Amino acid sequence: LADTLQAIDVYRRPERLEQFLLACEADARGRKGHEDDAYPEADIFREAFKATQSVDAGQIAKSLVGANGKEIAKKIRDARVQAIKNLNMKS
Repeated sequence: LADTLQAIDVYRRPERLEQFLLACEADARGRKGHEDDAYPEADIFREAFKATQSVDAGQIAKSLVGANGKEIAKKIRDARVQAIKNLNMKS
């Protein structure tokens, strides 16, 4: 979830989440016999995105004085993954 959210660039362009989910739902329901299937994955992605928004990427970057871009990106990703894991533990 964290990697997909990053790949579709939702942290800089949050409107892309709904565009992505619409395309995914169209793909899932566009198959014969599946037109009326539920698509709970959309809500899962929305909840994951909401959880990861609590991660302060700027603060993480500031706290890693002297770190390179890859190290900072890894710490931010790790924090977002943990935010999703915490969300799953609540449900």
